[in-house]
Amino acid sequence: MGAHQVKNITEPVLVARDTWTLADCAQFPVWAGRPDRDIAWLVAARREANPPDWYLGNLAIAYYVAGRPDDAVVQFLKMKEPWRTNLIAAYVSAGKLNEAQALMAEFRKDYPDYTLKDDAVWPTGKTPQFSETVLKPYLADLAKAGLPERWSMSVLGA
Repeated sequence: MGAHQVKNITEPVLVARDTWTLADCAQFPVWAGRPDRDIAWLVAARREANPPDWYLGNLAIAYYVAGRPDDAVVQFLKMKEPWRTNLIAAYVSAGKLNEAQALMAEFRKDYPDYTLKDDAVWPTGKTPQFSETVLKPYLADLAKAGLPERWSMSVLGA
């Protein structure tokens, strides 16, 4: 494609030939805080007879970022193994603090050293996968549910 054919380089066009590619590539604009069109891509990808959990997870995150936390919770709960910190944030955003805190308590038993800093740079451990406009409210939701900012000696029972 020549430069004269590019109308707006900030508006990507996804031309996927299969549902796997569609669902995988749709997550990147979501992480940048632009989920609206990507929700349609993820819904289309999810039409597969037995979508893998990560299709549902990507759609749930898109709903969460779009300000539709109730829809996000529904999608997360369809998963065989819901992504817990993401589900917790969706619960908080949906006003379901009791559910969020209960799930956070379970999560903290499994991962007592895990902090907001860890989640901010998950999965690479180096840089955030979400843009700042998505990351800040997401981490705030996790903090409201009880995920600590940094590691604490309390995990040792001290």
